[in-house]
Amino acid sequence: MPRGRARRPLTSDNDDDDSEQEISQSQSRGRKSQKLSQTPKEAISSAQMNNFVTKTVKMLLPYAASKLAVKRADLTKEAMNGEQRVAAQVISLARDKLNQIYDLDVVELKEPKIKQFIVVSMKPAAIFDEYMEDEKPEIVLLYLILEYIYMQNGEISDSVLYEYLRRFEIHLDEEHEYFGDVKHLINDVFPKRHYLTFVKHISEGAHTEKTTIKWGERAEHEILKREMLDAVAESLGCESTTFLQQYEDAYGADPNTLQEEIENLQMSSQPGPSSKPRGRRSRAARAEAMDVDDSD
Repeated sequence: MPRGRARRPLTSDNDDDDSEQEISQSQSRGRKSQKLSQTPKEAISSAQMNNFVTKTVKMLLPYAASKLAVKRADLTKEAMNGEQRVAAQVISLARDKLNQIYDLDVVELKEPKIKQFIVVSMKPAAIFDEYMEDEKPEIVLLYLILEYIYMQNGEISDSVLYEYLRRFEIHLDEEHEYFGDVKHLINDVFPKRHYLTFVKHISEGAHTEKTTIKWGERAEHEILKREMLDAVAESLGCESTTFLQQYEDAYGADPNTLQEEIENLQMSSQPGPSSKPRGRRSRAARAEAMDVDDSD
């Protein structure tokens, strides 16, 4: 019986040699590539750092005027040639220059997903002077809103705010003669400038959504709460200590404790029996004028 033709093997001895040689060359190239990737980057020179800082300052300045936020990634890419390893140091040095030369500060937003910064004024009392005459209505509306939110313990529902504005004949669905497009300012302009923050709350099981409004991070840095509180108290004909929670927030002290200290000082400085305190409007009555919860 004739022998069948032998099947040719898939690889010959020569093929095996060639294959082993290719593998060896591939491994060698891989080791070289790994060594190159592990080579330390060239150090940043002081001249380069100064250049990065200067470019960062120039890039940040327009954001002080626009009041918008700038992403850290954009700063790193455009002002530092993408050198992330020195980004924190450069931003810190740029911040120092803005502090010293322009009375501006750089604040990192608390947004957890994206690192962003805003440039804020270090002279809160002067921020309203920066606006042009045609922008004054925006400031008046903003201050009116921030004041009400503050006196309502820092956070209110959007429906409560809109009802409050209606008392002044300010309607979101109508163009206002003085303030203009109020809805656009409240829902778009003020949040983008980080004066207002909208927070959505979803009720578990009820499938309902509620929106509350509070001060944005720019407002927290640029608005002096003690001046706002004193202005409200003066307009109502009462003392700032009427509003306990707001007073502690603005002045960092318990008004009751301060009042006791003042009375003790007055008693110690005057000989003889102390006179009775002058009559004052009740705290509840004065708070009612501002429609503020006085349960505290």
